[in-house]
Amino acid sequence: MKTVKVPKELVVNLFDRGAIVVGQMITRHDKTETKFDLQLDDLVPTNREIRQQLARLLLRQLRWYYDGNLRTSRFGLVDVSPPINKVVTTISNGVKGECPTASIATRMHNGAPHIKIYGRVAVGFNYTLVDDILWSGHTIADMFGFWFWRHRYPIDYILIFCDAQVGGLASLQKAVNKLTGDVGIKDIPIDCLTTRKEILDILLEANKITREAYDLAMEGAAV
Repeated sequence: MKTVKVPKELVVNLFDRGAIVVGQMITRHDKTETKFDLQLDDLVPTNREIRQQLARLLLRQLRWYYDGNLRTSRFGLVDVSPPINKVVTTISNGVKGECPTASIATRMHNGAPHIKIYGRVAVGFNYTLVDDILWSGHTIADMFGFWFWRHRYPIDYILIFCDAQVGGLASLQKAVNKLTGDVGIKDIPIDCLTTRKEILDILLEANKITREAYDLAMEGAAV
């Protein structure tokens, strides 16, 4: 599906502010090791400029999708990770009329993880699930299942900023198709606005990283 183009200036800005990890080994929250990552946790809540840039970009894609495909401007947003929560709030504030928002998060309760929905789920709105980066797709699939399958809340679009290109897109699409197909709903589209390779290409062209760092950061990517 057609997606808006991520500006080179935004990618460089994210890198300069330490939100894009390139070439150095880190361990993610799910214990996997990688030499590339998008880390918005500290930046988005405190940096209004970055928050607004990401919000404007995602909102352009949302408007294209809803106006061009579903012929409606009544949509709500549900985020599934803390870094993207502030961006979703900014998007909602920039929409004329009502744009309800909710969050799906995992919290520990009596030593065990529990998924919970925070916020208001409004009737009569088409919902988009929003996240910052796609890895295996398992976490997003679990959140989608909790929202759609367990609670039967409506959702018709999944929008993610970056695909880490480790097979997560195909895995997530398969999981979503199974959940929706079981109740007779057609496939829900999943769009990623950029990829690991596209981000690294921009940084290499801008002389922000070396070829060696580029190659290290591409390890494990399926392109």
